[in-house]
Amino acid sequence: MWRLSNKYNFSKVGFIKFFLGYHISKNYRLVYTVNKKRDMVVGFNFIEYKRIKRLIVDKAFRGRGLGKKLIPKYCQLVYTDNKRRAVGFYEKMGFKVIGKRNDKVYIMKR
Repeated sequence: MWRLSNKYNFSKVGFIKFFLGYHISKNYRLVYTVNKKRDMVVGFNFIEYKRIKRLIVDKAFRGRGLGKKLIPKYCQLVYTDNKRRAVGFYEKMGFKVIGKRNDKVYIMKR
């Protein structure tokens, strides 16, 4: 998972603290999927309350429906970058743009 989240510039220690915090807290959830052939995590979603905090699927495994499986029905809010692919993905999942946080981030709700 640390390898997948590298674009966020976590140090290994920082990622472990972040990861453990999600396992300990009642308000946070971690959803992930494993590729059994490669014995590795290929996608995960950190959820804060009912908001998608960080959803990542390995590039080699995109387009297979893994992202859909990583979004539980109770997730109601996501802040995502304004890349069309990200917005389009969440729209397919039932989210609608309700505003902007800034020039780069859309707020979406379902």
